[in-house]
Amino acid sequence: MLLRTLDQCHKLCQKQINKTLYAGLLLLAGHAAAETPSKPNIVLLCADDLGWTDVSTNATNMGNSSTYYETPNIARLADMGMSFNSAYSQPNSAPTRASLILGQYAPKTDLYCVGNINNKQNSLIVAPDQRTVIRKVTTTVAETLKTEGYTTAHFGKTHAMGDRNQLDTAHGYDLNMRVWHGNTYHAKEENGHWSFDKPTYDAYAIPYTQAYIDKHLKPYQNDSDVDSLVGTAKHLTDAMGDAGIDYIANHANGSEPFYMQMAFQAVHVPIISRTDLKAKYEAKSSAGSLHTNADYAGFVEGLDIAIGRIMDALYDPNGDGNQSDSIADNTLVMLYSDNGGYEGGTVNTPLRSTKHTMYEGGLRVPLIASMPGTIASGAISDEAVHAIDIYSTFADFAGADLPDPTVHEVDGESFAGILKGQESSLDRDSLYWHMPGYWQNYMKHPTSVINKRFGDKRYKLHYNYETEGYELYDLSNDIGETNNLLAGDFTKQNFDIAANMGKDLRNWLQESGAKQGTVRSTGRAVEALYQTVAFSMKMTTPVTLNTSNATFTNMDVAMSIEAVGSNAALAVTSEGIGILSDAENLQSSSQRLRINGTDESINFWFDHDVVLSSIVVGLENTGFNDDLVSLTFVAGDNPFDSLEGYDSDYFTQNSNSITFDVPGFGSDDYTINFGGLERDEILIKAGTILALSTPNGSVAGGITLKDISVALPLDSIALPEPTALMMLAGMGVPMLTRRSRKRA
Repeated sequence: MLLRTLDQCHKLCQKQINKTLYAGLLLLAGHAAAETPSKPNIVLLCADDLGWTDVSTNATNMGNSSTYYETPNIARLADMGMSFNSAYSQPNSAPTRASLILGQYAPKTDLYCVGNINNKQNSLIVAPDQRTVIRKVTTTVAETLKTEGYTTAHFGKTHAMGDRNQLDTAHGYDLNMRVWHGNTYHAKEENGHWSFDKPTYDAYAIPYTQAYIDKHLKPYQNDSDVDSLVGTAKHLTDAMGDAGIDYIANHANGSEPFYMQMAFQAVHVPIISRTDLKAKYEAKSSAGSLHTNADYAGFVEGLDIAIGRIMDALYDPNGDGNQSDSIADNTLVMLYSDNGGYEGGTVNTPLRSTKHTMYEGGLRVPLIASMPGTIASGAISDEAVHAIDIYSTFADFAGADLPDPTVHEVDGESFAGILKGQESSLDRDSLYWHMPGYWQNYMKHPTSVINKRFGDKRYKLHYNYETEGYELYDLSNDIGETNNLLAGDFTKQNFDIAANMGKDLRNWLQESGAKQGTVRSTGRAVEALYQTVAFSMKMTTPVTLNTSNATFTNMDVAMSIEAVGSNAALAVTSEGIGILSDAENLQSSSQRLRINGTDESINFWFDHDVVLSSIVVGLENTGFNDDLVSLTFVAGDNPFDSLEGYDSDYFTQNSNSITFDVPGFGSDDYTINFGGLERDEILIKAGTILALSTPNGSVAGGITLKDISVALPLDSIALPEPTALMMLAGMGVPMLTRRSRKRA
């Protein structure tokens, strides 16, 4: 009995001690609550697949807002803060989310797409492997903010983060409410329990009640019948909004600032709207609008409502209707989308194409930032910013140092100065993208892209690794990328711009360690960016040059040719260049204008190091025997030594020559392609001499040289103004494509 009494006394004393301690803690907590953290809270709201024109504000899209979709809360956020109409993402979700978390371009995160990067059968290029999760030895934005005392949370979707626990165990998130993308957006009942596809938000899965609707949805009612939702299944977007609001309520006015990363799954497929919102848009006319999908429109507005609820929770964290506890003035809110709009749901016009592509429709997204009293209301910035910049911007607002670059190098630039009105632009001209593989039917070929500022204009250069060709667009005047400035006859100015951008892009690829694929047929590594220079030997007015030598110039590259043979001279006609000589056994006068035998050849050389792309020859009377066209090393550096890929497809390779056996019968032009994706490149060093001939007169009627195309890096060419000789030779400036791989 005594022991029990003593034990009871001990418990009573302990309870009193606990009460005293608890009262003291409450006093401390009250004191802490009265002190606003000196550092701002940060809220990132990341939409999924929200297109550039999917919002009803004109502030983020140069006046190209939707007239069908309604996003009043996003418009309100734009009115409260600064909008960017040139904000960029990666072309799909996984690399963008990695860039947001790590502040790095895709070559450093080593994440290029969701899932399989080799998602194309029988592709010309085999893509390199990519990571499926980010490296554990990294410093995430959450970890950087934690160095300044932030408590951190992640809500919703993320790719490339490994198992569910990796967010908090390896990457610095104190609260982890992550979900994988599900197959539906409405909760389901099973054995009396309401659940979403993934259980993370099951606490918020209870069907809609009238009380919930009155408190949380009616303040945002916009011509929809929200009362019709009573008793129906909860939409995941509303549940995620609930979770975010609870987090704000639990962390507002605390002693530690918070970072909340809310990654909505809306408006990613499957397109499943809240039923009241879908019904609203089914009854609304879409006449005159590019957007017509009622289900998607309701989906977008549902996302907008969740954003509005989170915005308002910052003004009234405890939800009592009194804004005396507001933290809005000390909270940076940023809205962003992980990529452009998806073609199955929306239309991105005037932008070209959709999510998964490197055109503007896949990359340009809405971005709005608000912090009353710090960021001017209703401001619009034309500066080009990227997902990689958000990490640095948040660190800047938090006063946090970026990681040691020897451990984790951040690629992005802070645009906090722009948001605070301290500067109008970044000290950076270029943005870059790289995709070395394929993704389903959307990313159809490996591509690298640079977007660069020249004065007050921006240009965008695409490089296609399959065609080895370029596209250049003036985004300031052609945001829809409809006019390739490198197609057809282009100007010196546009070529110089492309050359400048090509050099920057090539340097960036090298410096960032960008992976490249391999050629499927040969296993050879895909090469860097090149430019084709074509020399046409056909004269519009036939001319016979009474000399054995001539020089042709195109794009600053000079090609010299020489007639070799008995008393040989160059014969230039509308058909190409042949040889006029005293050679024996010529059957007709026309054959005297062709290369006809072993003793005759056209020798050629260049003043630049070049890669041989193709030769076009005219052949007469083929098919009687082995019809051979040969390239033979004469002097300089032998380009034929140790080549691979020339012992097939009619080629025969020797140590100092390559011979091509022409198939078919008759007279025609024939294109002989070298290098490309199938064979080793033939590098011709400056001054190296090669001879073009038909051995032993094997082509019965002889051959003429019609065109030679070579390739070299863009930046090694200084494009001159057209010369008289170029005009005489009819050598128009060619389309910027490296070579054709098909034989004529």
